[in-house]
Amino acid sequence: MRRDVPRPVSAATPVRRSPLVFITRLRSTGMPVRDIRRYAALAREGEHTTSQRLSLLIDHRNRVREQLDRLQLSLTAIDYKIASYERFTTR
Repeated sequence: MRRDVPRPVSAATPVRRSPLVFITRLRSTGMPVRDIRRYAALAREGEHTTSQRLSLLIDHRNRVREQLDRLQLSLTAIDYKIASYERFTTR
């Protein structure tokens, strides 16, 4: 028989995990570790660093958008080549 035992709130709760997920997303989108460390240090300093954190995030967003644009161009080229091969193989 299973008993529902109250568990203490730990560092793994969604509220505490959220900053880690965000940092992971920054890294997975190519933000350099030095910038992530800067962002985290600013966040620990408090609300008076909000404008600096905002600036870091806007710069990163711009880089991510540029990367997405380059990826979209590459995807278009790949799609074109696939369509060419499909036309060639269906003759």
